[in-house]
Amino acid sequence: MLEAGERRAVPFGCVAAEETVRRRSARGVAAQAPTGRADALALGAALVTVVVWASAFVGIRAAGEDIAAGPLTLGRLLVGSVVLGVVVAARRDPLPPRADVGRLVLCGLLWFGAYNVLLNAAEARVDAGTAAMLVNVGPVLIALLAGVLLREGFPPEEEPRVFVCGPTPFVERVAELLVAIGHDPRTIHAERFGPTGG
Repeated sequence: MLEAGERRAVPFGCVAAEETVRRRSARGVAAQAPTGRADALALGAALVTVVVWASAFVGIRAAGEDIAAGPLTLGRLLVGSVVLGVVVAARRDPLPPRADVGRLVLCGLLWFGAYNVLLNAAEARVDAGTAAMLVNVGPVLIALLAGVLLREGFPPEEEPRVFVCGPTPFVERVAELLVAIGHDPRTIHAERFGPTGG
């Protein structure tokens, strides 16, 4: 773990772990995980996410008895688009660059469109628990493939490439921990989002 004031050379384009440690040091705060209220908020957010995500499979199964897979997908995505649209409008986030539009459309069609239609159709044939289990095995398979094909997750001595994605505070903390356990900062690649994301 990094101590307050300790400097680690982490590339600026990757993550700002060094800057985070410097800021915490200036405020007299050790580079430790947040405690108290921040922990309670994080736990609450995690619990809400898990409960809502898990109940979605039951909801899809129930709605699928009366609504076909295509219209159900359209309804789910419209609700999500409206909610996200309101959040984006309230925060006044900038639109993505035009160069990214093609990739965003492709991602939307393959992931949001195809995935949701297939999930909704599958839930007409299998129970919600089985569908949830099959869907949630996906990240495990991706992690295994990333380890084999991209050498992610291997010990630091093997110099694996490490990819971190999430809100800026999360990315900075993970980068600090990766550097602290011996990963070369040059192998840490990050995608940050949120108000202070890059």
